[in-house]
Amino acid sequence: AHQINFHVALETGSVQSIKEMTLSGLGLGLLPKLAVHKELTNHLLYELPFYENYEIYTQLYCHGDKWISPPMEEFIQLVQSTYYRLLK
Repeated sequence: AHQINFHVALETGSVQSIKEMTLSGLGLGLLPKLAVHKELTNHLLYELPFYENYEIYTQLYCHGDKWISPPMEEFIQLVQSTYYRLLK
């Protein structure tokens, strides 16, 4: 197995920013494979095995004054129920 020593220098919630910084050679990026599929396929980025316990934060925002469609309401309920189920 590869032993990669790393130091977190920057954290951002922008997938595009992480990809651009990594493509520019500024360091390593930790992203879901789906987010970099095109870059992996085109050999612009390379996958390194990484087995580390880390937390991923996900946020869902809705504008308080905007109408929420029934499908969006169902999605919000699904996210909430999944979140609360994972807390148990």
